[in-house]
Amino acid sequence: MKFSFCFIFLILISSISAQVENENTYLNSIEIINGNNTQNFVELRIIIADNEIGNFMIFNIKGQKIMSKQYFTGEHRLSLLKLKYGSGLFFYKLRTNSYFKSGKIIMLK
Repeated sequence: MKFSFCFIFLILISSISAQVENENTYLNSIEIINGNNTQNFVELRIIIADNEIGNFMIFNIKGQKIMSKQYFTGEHRLSLLKLKYGSGLFFYKLRTNSYFKSGKIIMLK
């Protein structure tokens, strides 16, 4: 009886430690944090998964690439100044080995 209780206890501890390790891993994502038109900037949060490299690009309405950055594993924040890029419709693209997302950003002065 003691042996089976210890065995079950060890399994429980190993599953808890596996859950804690999984909580520390990153999943790919991108979101607009501050898209408020009263601010002078738009802020993006970019998360790149473990062992991946993310390529982030922004294009203007004509399809011209106006910005390109590479990000490594972790959480990153990017602020886009409205005065630098002006008003308009912009498109972003985030690509990693296992993830792709595109979207639009509307900037008003």
